[in-house]
Amino acid sequence: MHVCVFGWLCATPTQSINHNHHKPPLQKWQDHPDVIYCRPLADVGKRLTGADDGFPSWICEVMVKRATVADAVDFVKSIQQDIITNVNIVSEDEYAKSI
Repeated sequence: MHVCVFGWLCATPTQSINHNHHKPPLQKWQDHPDVIYCRPLADVGKRLTGADDGFPSWICEVMVKRATVADAVDFVKSIQQDIITNVNIVSEDEYAKSI
């Protein structure tokens, strides 16, 4: 059986602040048998830029193994969506109110 190894950098969708980079959303993927690694790249409290700013900030990097390229791409995109949904990334206004 052939295995495809595929790497991906998960980017923040909009300008924001990495309010609290909880380990659990990444831990879930770090423990997945098809994930080679899932490493955080954004520090807590760091201002993140989005695509609207010209170059988005990277939240984390992920490398997976799957049977096909298409499956690997779909899998990484689902991981990115889960991370964006579950890592506490907030607007600058929300961050200012919380500190």
